[in-house]
Amino acid sequence: TFEDIIAEWSRMHAPVGKGKTQYRSAIFYVDEEQKKIAEDTVKAMKIYSRGNTFTDVEPVSAFYMAEDYHQDHVQKRLAKLGDLIKDD
Repeated sequence: TFEDIIAEWSRMHAPVGKGKTQYRSAIFYVDEEQKKIAEDTVKAMKIYSRGNTFTDVEPVSAFYMAEDYHQDHVQKRLAKLGDLIKDD
């Protein structure tokens, strides 16, 4: 469910800085129920972080894939880490 996804996201995510638009933290919703879940999650995160959480809640709109060099970021970082460990 959307609620399960948002709960997991909030456990893994630490949006503690207001960054550039391309790096901002956001939750996108498709209906009023999802909007309420997202807003409640952000509100709870702000209380827990004493107001240091910056996550926008917005309706779904156009989505654009990032350039190829932005794809598979985690896998690329893990591969670099693996290379560093091998070199030691």
